[in-house]
Amino acid sequence: MKILTSEQGSDQWHIDRAGVITASMAVVIRKKLVSGGWSMAAIKYAFRLAVERIAGMPLDDTYQTAYMSRGNRLEVDARFLHEQRIGDLIVEVGLVKSDCGNYGASADGFIGDKGGSEYKCFVEPSKLMDIWLNSDISETMDQIQMNMWLSGREWWHFGLYCPVMAKVNRELTIIPVVRDDAYIASLVADLEEFNELVESYKIKILENNPDSIWMPGNEIIEPMNTEYESTSVSDFIINL
Repeated sequence: MKILTSEQGSDQWHIDRAGVITASMAVVIRKKLVSGGWSMAAIKYAFRLAVERIAGMPLDDTYQTAYMSRGNRLEVDARFLHEQRIGDLIVEVGLVKSDCGNYGASADGFIGDKGGSEYKCFVEPSKLMDIWLNSDISETMDQIQMNMWLSGREWWHFGLYCPVMAKVNRELTIIPVVRDDAYIASLVADLEEFNELVESYKIKILENNPDSIWMPGNEIIEPMNTEYESTSVSDFIINL
């Protein structure tokens, strides 16, 4: 395990995550098709990671949607309120990586020596219903268990922060989760299979005509039709 201290959201943090299979994407990786194949979302993610492993840099410009920016802002409030509720300091974390460097997780906080936290600021009614009525956090379980796998910690607090519920003191809902080694074993098996997909794309990219300006083949591009090359502009317009 390696803990990198770059601040979440910073340029260095994005560089540290380049090419790394992250906990937040575990649920996408594990949602396979009925046939057992990878989803298109997983395939695109694998290809992006392959490019980033070659480049050592993020592929995109780390653009954030308004919803993502909202979540980042509210996370600070959620962590502060959580600290008040449990009477303990929650330490912000940059990036926890596996020793091999292929896997990583950015916990929203470490609690003591054995715990951690993950905050979500959902606004979609169906997600709020699942959590408030059924304590269903299955959509986040892969992320939480992957955090515990990489950090070696024993328990996690899932926190749903919804500030509009402050009027009735229900703005922060905490659901404790314990480490499940059987779950983690299944998760790691899927992650390793996905990592093989990433590496296969990396090999294909590097092997595909490294000395050619044409991709993906080395075929000769025929010149464009020059039928109107000696024709005047007016003639060209008439011919059209």
